[in-house]
Amino acid sequence: MRNFFALVVGLGGAWVANAQLGRAIDVWTYGGDAQRTGFVKTDGRFTKDDVKNFQMVWKVKLEDQPKGLRSLTPPAMIGILISYRGFKELAFVGGSSDNFYAINSDVGKLFFHRPLTYSSEIPKIGEASGPCGGAVTVMAMLKPNATSGGGRGRGPGGPPPPPPASLAARGGAGGFGGSRPVWALSSDGRLHWLNTANGDDSGTPVKFLPPNARASSLNMADNVIYTTTNQGCGGVPNAVWAIDLNGSEGVVKSFASNGGGFWGIGGVALGADGTVYAQTGDGPLDPASHKWSHTLLALNAKDLTLKQYFTPPNPASAAGKNVGMNSTTPLVFTYKGRETIVASGNGRLYLLDGQAVGGSDHHTFLSRTAPVADTGSTDHGIWGGLSTWEDADGTRWVLAPVWGPVSADLRPAASNGGAPNGAIVAFKVEEQDGKPVLTPAWVSRDMSSPEPPAIANGVVFAVSAGEYTRQVKESWGGYTADERPKTAAHATLYALDAVTGKELFSSKNSITAPAALTGLTFANGRVFFGATDSTFYAFGLYMEH
Repeated sequence: MRNFFALVVGLGGAWVANAQLGRAIDVWTYGGDAQRTGFVKTDGRFTKDDVKNFQMVWKVKLEDQPKGLRSLTPPAMIGILISYRGFKELAFVGGSSDNFYAINSDVGKLFFHRPLTYSSEIPKIGEASGPCGGAVTVMAMLKPNATSGGGRGRGPGGPPPPPPASLAARGGAGGFGGSRPVWALSSDGRLHWLNTANGDDSGTPVKFLPPNARASSLNMADNVIYTTTNQGCGGVPNAVWAIDLNGSEGVVKSFASNGGGFWGIGGVALGADGTVYAQTGDGPLDPASHKWSHTLLALNAKDLTLKQYFTPPNPASAAGKNVGMNSTTPLVFTYKGRETIVASGNGRLYLLDGQAVGGSDHHTFLSRTAPVADTGSTDHGIWGGLSTWEDADGTRWVLAPVWGPVSADLRPAASNGGAPNGAIVAFKVEEQDGKPVLTPAWVSRDMSSPEPPAIANGVVFAVSAGEYTRQVKESWGGYTADERPKTAAHATLYALDAVTGKELFSSKNSITAPAALTGLTFANGRVFFGATDSTFYAFGLYMEH
């Protein structure tokens, strides 16, 4: 009876705290949703006025050997897990040395650490030079929209449960506080089902990618998981990949670009009907020969057959080797009842009709911006991914991270002398001649290599990763020995007013290394991201525990 009473009091306390602070939210994938918006619609843990009081609430050094510029991933998050160790809020982080971590994100303590054993006849890539060193940083993703089933996670030890009829059913579906599977992609190309309560296997891993691929973040719809591969790492082609988990065996499909890389850090974005959107970068373009570069591809769900495509008119080919500029993860949102796609190219943003991507000539767009970025160098341009949010008046906003100087047309709107190193650029979606257009709204303060931001409660959270333009260029052989930079600047977290771009908060010098080039996560009033020295950071409002 005493134990039962304690359980009831504990549950009641959790519900009271939850009601006071706002419903604890889960973040199941990069950008918070399958459309890669970066928009957190409900979070009652802070107001815009509170942001000035943000601080580093904790940091934790993880036992992961950093390899390359993608040492740690932004976390997938469970807001409330009722585990054998009590109520926990957990952040699931992947490392570049095949390590998987669960961190108690309330206090910054390691909850469990699970090394993922490499299993392939093909040797594992070690400290290779260029972009393929430690090619895969373990990618983690939760099962989305889990509302039923599950139960408490089991304690340490014990055999995995028997295999279910469907791979997608492994580990249950959660429910309030219940454990559910988190998927982790390791460098041998296997997809692991891990118990969120303890890191144990929820079944035998299945083969998804060839070993040593350079994979992007995972995405999922209808029990099909998607990712992209880039740079030909491990001899793996630049491609979009899908694994269908609806049967007892995973069915893998792929679509190779035979040309440009899939550079966006969010991989693919998914439409409401399951359409898979992916963008290729610089390279040969010849649709008749199935060579795809400078192009937004719209692929059918599951089988990844080509549905439609859009290539900007007169795509510019970058001099030298491509470093991923102006080839971002696409963005998907609904505007006035129609699905709308935002793609980047030639230093501009393009608005596309989701019902007719590219039109019959494959060059048709609803509207495009003037040049946003200075594209005179291979290390300048729109980078990584895009973000979007909608304000209380129903106005849609689109944000783009720019590396290097913003275009001359935008510099008068930029603070700090025209943002010579980079900036977040914000646009409003407005109606003009019966079509949506992107109207410039603001340019942020100067930032060095900004990453795609997250937006919550009218605040834009953006990480200035550090002086990466030269470091990235170096990794592709763009520098002589005398020109190579000795160090890279540390990262800085900024909070900006989402309507004006005004700076509300800066982490200043509290971060001691550059940020990993994988993005950030915002959840439950805090911002999470990793650095290249394998330190994981959390910023927010400090609360006594």
